[in-house]
Amino acid sequence: MKKIIVEFMSILLIIFFINPIAFALEKDMDKDAYNDFLITLLGSNIVSTLNEYYGEPRVFNLKGAKILEIKKVEEDGLYFVVTLTVRNSDRKTNSKNAIDTMILASTSDGIHVIDFKHIDEPTCKTI
Repeated sequence: MKKIIVEFMSILLIIFFINPIAFALEKDMDKDAYNDFLITLLGSNIVSTLNEYYGEPRVFNLKGAKILEIKKVEEDGLYFVVTLTVRNSDRKTNSKNAIDTMILASTSDGIHVIDFKHIDEPTCKTI
């Protein structure tokens, strides 16, 4: 009888130990999917912001884009501020790579650029 109780308790411990781990992994996957979805929705605004800044057609890698922060500014309204970073390049030659951080505001009037920071990506030199 003692052996059955020990085995039963062991099974319960294993079930309760594995379940939170599976839930945590699922939650991380949901966050990645949410961020990818948000980048996809903001894609046209990101490209138009890049084109306006550089004065030439630019492209960015969807997988290289990262959401750094999302803030809800008004509790009652739908006013959000999103900070993101993208790696982009010249559309024609796929060169002139850069990393840009932008802060976009989503208001009832649409998406607006609040801040834009440009960083030249270092070029690789052959030895």
